[in-house]
Amino acid sequence: MIDKIKIGPIEYWVEFKKNLQTPSGDDLYGCVKFAESAIHIEAHMGHQRQRVTVLHEVIHAMFDQCGIPEMEEHIASMSFSMLALLKDNPKFVAWVVEDAGDAP
Repeated sequence: MIDKIKIGPIEYWVEFKKNLQTPSGDDLYGCVKFAESAIHIEAHMGHQRQRVTVLHEVIHAMFDQCGIPEMEEHIASMSFSMLALLKDNPKFVAWVVEDAGDAP
C-alpha cells in the first residue's frame, strides 16, 4: 500500500479509512483533505477501486494547485483513463520516470 504521495510541492498522507462519509452522511470512495495534506480512501473497497480512487483524488489536488475549476465527471473519467494508461504501458512509465543523467 502507499502511505504518501507528493503532488506539486505538497506531500499528502494517504490514509485508508473505514466508512468514509460526507458531512451529510453520504458514502464516499475517497476525498482530499487539503488543510491536513491528506487523501482519505475507503478501506473496504477492492484494490482496483482503491487505485482508481487514489488517482481520482490526486487529480483533484492537481486541479486545485493549478486553479482549474473542477468538473467531477471529467476527473472521474481521467482517473480511469490514467490507471489504464499506467497499467497497460509499463515501458512508457519506466521511460517517463527514468533519470536521464546525460540530458543537457
